Amino acid sequence: MDFVAGPYKPLPLSVDRSETPPPEFDLQPFTGVELIVSGLPLSSLTAAAEHLNAVVEDLRRKGAEIPLLQILSPATVQPLDFVYVSLSGPLRESPRPDLLAKVMQDLKEGLCINWKAAPGRVDKSRQAYLPGR
Repeated sequence: MDFVAGPYKPLPLSVDRSETPPPEFDLQPFTGVELIVSGLPLSSLTAAAEHLNAVVEDLRRKGAEIPLLQILSPATVQPLDFVYVSLSGPLRESPRPDLLAKVMQDLKEGLCINWKAAPGRVDKSRQAYLPGR
């Protein structure tokens, strides 16, 4: 089954913004072009990515419309329980956080999924934002 992206659907924004950096923080780096999926097996350097690929394929077989995804593990020396997920193929050319939000919903069960806040191998989702004096 081929995936059809459809028109862009803006994401709803929360009113209290408790899950985001403070309102005065520059939100430009937080574009929502990648996800971090954690809670995956870490028995080898590739176990997390292989497991998530299997989960995605199983969901597709059950009829879920999931776009082509690029699933990458940042593990190079030690196994990690998380991977980075982004759109693949022609959808990678322009950011579509609405499609990744749908992927988040499809994968939600049993996994921890967050927006990846920075490019590269740095996981900035574990940062603390402290108010200035």
